[in-house]
Amino acid sequence: MKEIGKATGKFEEIRKFMIENIGGISNLENAYITSRYIPTEFEREEVENMLRLAKKIRELVDEL
Repeated sequence: MKEIGKATGKFEEIRKFMIENIGGISNLENAYITSRYIPTEFEREEVENMLRLAKKIRELVDEL
């Protein structure tokens, strides 16, 4: 995401978003890696939170 910010000239906006959502971003990264290589289950609330964050990321990128 930082590279997207640099490429679009919106580095500070992306950095702020990342700081505000660092916990959720880490959860998304862990879920991606874990789900690919290790059979795992997630609670419904976890998945809903990750989905909301993924939508926010998509909206942010679409605005760039």
